[in-house]
Amino acid sequence: VVGCEFREKEMVKQIPGSRWDSEPGTWSVPLSWAACCQLRGIFGVRLEVGPALNAWSREDRSARRDPCLALREAEDSEDLSFMTALRPFQRAGARFLSVARHALLADEMGLGKTVQAIAALEAIGDDAYPALVVCPNSMKRTWADEFNRWAPGRDVVVVTGGVVARKKSIALLGTGEADVAVINYEGLRAHTRLEGYGSMTLSPEEKTAKDLNEVPIKTVIADESHRAKDPRAKQTRALWAIGRDATYRFALTGT
Repeated sequence: VVGCEFREKEMVKQIPGSRWDSEPGTWSVPLSWAACCQLRGIFGVRLEVGPALNAWSREDRSARRDPCLALREAEDSEDLSFMTALRPFQRAGARFLSVARHALLADEMGLGKTVQAIAALEAIGDDAYPALVVCPNSMKRTWADEFNRWAPGRDVVVVTGGVVARKKSIALLGTGEADVAVINYEGLRAHTRLEGYGSMTLSPEEKTAKDLNEVPIKTVIADESHRAKDPRAKQTRALWAIGRDATYRFALTGT
């Protein structure tokens, strides 16, 4: 929560994801290291940090930020040494994702980003599921095949077909009959509400919760995540909406 004067709203609005809550009359921004750095950069010495945020930032730096920075340069991870089928750098990448919880994996094409993401889920364990993979339509079956290869104990459903068929597949994720659902970007925006952006006005339909919003998704993986680079696009704002409450958010792109 950011307490500031109304005339300073344009300053707070520079933080991505900032929101105005008219009921208590305060601004809120995502709780992240990046947001804290941005607030300090915008307000400078005028920014007063409360004790709760101070304690959170110390914990986040020691438990997440510093270990992640070390893993960016690591060639292997002893914590995942039991994953012998992975290459050393893939173990380091999977460990990076599991520690970071919200991260971008930007390895070049062909280095196994899909494998690293699945390995990260398995390293986390049951707390990472149910999971949703958002990818191009041509990659849905590939993701299902990779889960069957690297995490054969997980039940995977590919969201495809007409509206009724897609809803049935999503329902399997909600009831626990499936651990993972794989959906394409175009299909995602039909099964979740949308987030707003800037001065854009959401229609009643876009604000309404849909099938995926009823599922307690723990992990969202955005494959080829450069497809969500336009903040005004519906598929981008659908991805924001479905990932807002997820514990783990992994973005993958070699572009």
